[in-house]
Parts: sequence; C-alpha cells; structure tokens
Amino acid sequence: MIVCFSIYSCKYVWTYITVVDRVKWFRDHADQDRFREEVEIIEAEFEWTIKSFMRMSDVWSQLASGETSPGSAAYAQRKAVMYRSLAEECKCAYSVVLKKAGCTSLD
Repeated sequence: MIVCFSIYSCKYVWTYITVVDRVKWFRDHADQDRFREEVEIIEAEFEWTIKSFMRMSDVWSQLASGETSPGSAAYAQRKAVMYRSLAEECKCAYSVVLKKAGCTSLD
C-alpha cells in the first residue's frame, strides 16, 4: 500500500514505480531472449552431432568396403556400426527432449 503525504511525493512515488517496472521488464525480456538463444544452440548442437555421427559412419563404411585385409575391414565395419548407434542414441535422446517440450517432430 502506497501512502502519500502530498501531491508531489505521490507523483515521485508513481514515477519511481514506473521506472522500476520498466527496468524489471527489460531485464525479464533479456532473460527470455538469452533462454531462447540457449534453446536454439542446444537444438543446433543435437542436429550437428547426429549429422556428424552419421557422416562418420558413412566414412567408416566406405573405408571398410575399400579394405583388402579382413582385419582392417572388420575394424572399419565395427567403427561404422559404433557411429551409427551413437547417432541413433542421440536421435532418441533428442526425441525425448522434444516430447517433453511438447514438440512432435525432429525438424
């Protein structure tokens, strides 16, 4: 409850409250912008990680098909499978996060 003892003090109090509200609004707006930016960064990192794992899986698969020794081909195939499974795990984790956020697709 605001108690004013004169017209001048009431005017000062309302001006002060208006300034405080404006400062709070700008701070809250900046916090919201930072949060939105952080969400965008995390989404991009998920997508980059998935693409990177899939690309590494493809590279190791190509290396396996070009190898002449059976040991090297087996090693390359194992690496290809490892990267593909990492990509699938990352997709699953990303879809869980999107479901919790209320989204339905991996765009």
